[in-house]
Amino acid sequence: MARDFSGTSEVIDVGGSINPDSTAASYFGWGLIDAFVQTFHIMWQQAGTGGRSLLFTQDTGGSTDVITTYIGGAFTNGSTSLTSRTGEWISFCTTSSSGGASSTITLYVDGSSDGSSTKNPESATGDYIIGAEKPKTTSEWDGKMFYLAIWSTELSSTELQAMHNGVCPFVIDHDNLVHFIPLFGNHSPEENWGSPTNTGTLTGTTRGVPNPPVELLENYL
Repeated sequence: MARDFSGTSEVIDVGGSINPDSTAASYFGWGLIDAFVQTFHIMWQQAGTGGRSLLFTQDTGGSTDVITTYIGGAFTNGSTSLTSRTGEWISFCTTSSSGGASSTITLYVDGSSDGSSTKNPESATGDYIIGAEKPKTTSEWDGKMFYLAIWSTELSSTELQAMHNGVCPFVIDHDNLVHFIPLFGNHSPEENWGSPTNTGTLTGTTRGVPNPPVELLENYL
């Protein structure tokens, strides 16, 4: 079962983080938007000073919604409109090629590159948040999420395509897996198979819903 977020006061704090200024990184998740009802729908956010919205959708005007990230303090937008895809499972990812200056930021939709830029990631060590911006009450995700993960490396397009095709993130570059939040069912604390001591704390009440067509974690246990 995946997790359904209503877009109102439902957010998960998964604790410990990596610093985007000191390492390459990849931020991944399966998402389904029920309705593009606000400018931003946040999947991954980092809290604290310097923390940015790492993976989300944005209405760029004229009701055109795209994947985007705010790593480096400026938008990197995708090129594919997602507006007509309400009610569909989509695999999203942002990758950063390095920490510090001149990192290549690349966006992926359904395992394929959808835009890139060169940015300088800020230093940030705050908790990672699923489902909203830093105050935990704005730009909330209105829809479903499943299999959210963060790696301290830049994943390849082959690895991202494999996950879009159904491979479980748990077995993708496991040595560099920092967080893997399956979002099974409806409970708190959330299991974290990337960092078992950093279980997620749920605010609000979410609901279990059918997950996308992917391999289940228990196949590897």
